[in-house]
Amino acid sequence: MLQRVRIWMLMAAVALASQVVTAQKVAVPQYVPSDVQAFVSVVEANEMWAAFAQTPLYKELVGVWQLPQVQNDPDLQEFQLLLDKASVDLGFSLKPADLFGEHLKGADLYITQAPGAGEPNLLVVSRFSDAAKANAVADFIEGEIRKQSEDRKLAGLEPLAVQRTDLPGGVQVVGVESENLFFTSKDDLLFLSSSNAVMADSLASPGESRLLENTAIVENFGELSSASGQVTYYFSGSMLATIAQAAGNPMLGSAQLPRSTAGTLTVRPTRIESTSYMAGLPASGALLQLASVPGGDLANLLRYGHANALIAFAANTVDGPAMLAALNEQAKTNPQAAYQMEETLNQLRTVCAENGLSFDTDVLEAFGPEAGFFFNAFDMTNMAAPNLDFLAVAKIRDREKADKVLAALERAAGKYLTQQAQSMGGTPPPAEPSVESYANATVRSMVYNHPLFNVPMGLTTARTEDGYLLISLTPQPVKSALDRGDGAAGSLVSSPALGAARVALLPEYNQFLVVNVEQIGTTLQMFLPMLMARMQGSGQDMASINQLAALVRSVGTAYVTSAVSPDGNRINAVLSME
Repeated sequence: MLQRVRIWMLMAAVALASQVVTAQKVAVPQYVPSDVQAFVSVVEANEMWAAFAQTPLYKELVGVWQLPQVQNDPDLQEFQLLLDKASVDLGFSLKPADLFGEHLKGADLYITQAPGAGEPNLLVVSRFSDAAKANAVADFIEGEIRKQSEDRKLAGLEPLAVQRTDLPGGVQVVGVESENLFFTSKDDLLFLSSSNAVMADSLASPGESRLLENTAIVENFGELSSASGQVTYYFSGSMLATIAQAAGNPMLGSAQLPRSTAGTLTVRPTRIESTSYMAGLPASGALLQLASVPGGDLANLLRYGHANALIAFAANTVDGPAMLAALNEQAKTNPQAAYQMEETLNQLRTVCAENGLSFDTDVLEAFGPEAGFFFNAFDMTNMAAPNLDFLAVAKIRDREKADKVLAALERAAGKYLTQQAQSMGGTPPPAEPSVESYANATVRSMVYNHPLFNVPMGLTTARTEDGYLLISLTPQPVKSALDRGDGAAGSLVSSPALGAARVALLPEYNQFLVVNVEQIGTTLQMFLPMLMARMQGSGQDMASINQLAALVRSVGTAYVTSAVSPDGNRINAVLSME
């Protein structure tokens, strides 16, 4: 049972960390540990839950919860019985709607780590609606410990050693050293920690001044002064390095991490908003150079994307040589990564040399600083003839070098398409691309009908009069994008959904990402009847899959913008469920 209590603690911490809060930094600022290196705070749980319960996402989550396959799961049924019993013992309901909507007012999760120590120490300070509830939870945890200890004794094992520590102010901390669990209640607060020392330090805290004395925290939240949130968080550079190390990512060494990062999160009935700030880029020449690239006109690039694009990404600080230098610099932190990077670069340089190009001085310097891609549609209505609307767009930086790159690309595409057509018994493409003028651009196509799918495939490029290059597999995505760029309706920049999301996005940004989960879910759902027929699934299975698909679609569309500078990186994200 003690193990389950610890799991409940973890689940509560994760649930709190994934929700939202208001303007102050933490819910219970007077109990900050002196060496805090990270925190996640829910300032007002009731406000967060009230908003979340109105979202389409919550409605579909309830639908999944009510599925027979979920309700009849033995493990879930056992957990529900335990939850019901705990609610009876406590005297108040632990159901999420009751716990977050009424009983729990706010909570802070603090993380500390001594230099050279192993696992970090955790401290959770939760504020309940009254002192009786906080005391009840503390008594319940102690009761579960005693039951677990008695069970161990009956099984012939060493019982749990419960220790008590008296602190100033009449507070008594109960703990089990072997389980790294210490807890107490004070007024309407419940304290849970993995360290007795951290618990004592917190309860002896001089108050919010510990937060204000931390210059990194003040620096980050100073940049976020205009951003409100139901949840706030902060991670120091050393904690980010610990997380990167635990994740096993050698490319994220301490030399590549920011000094610190902080952010806010807010749930609204129709959207979830997030703002974060990473203070200071690493003192690295390559990364600083990349962050200092003068920004191009991102709006001009975004006009080529479709308003309902499944995925879209664009950036206006693209600089090939600086990006390569930054990647090489990061790769040096790991010999294996450096070797793989060099192998890849050598292959690219060889391919370019075979086509009369220099990868470093021709390809990397031909385009920028604006570049992006738009995955506008994936239509499988006709399984025999799928339609992929994918488009890459870049600003031409050097016309002469761009011409060399495009000529080499056409030669390589023609050779590959001819070989493919001959191997499948199809008709190869013309030796030279077709050329036409369309919507203030010159369109060049080298396309043939695929023998298996009977659809046009190949390479189509367009060079616009204002210096943009568009690339796709077939002419239609390019021509549709040129129509949008020439003022036709349906462009990403004129999307009503984007307009609604802009209230929480940066007015100026260097990077822009859209992930239309609703459209992706709708596209994938077209495969479900065929998939279920092949699997000989039941009607109940189909109902479950449809409910899961509805859950995916309810997520809506994610918009992310980022403004990069040598001083730091500000990121705004909006999950729009309208």
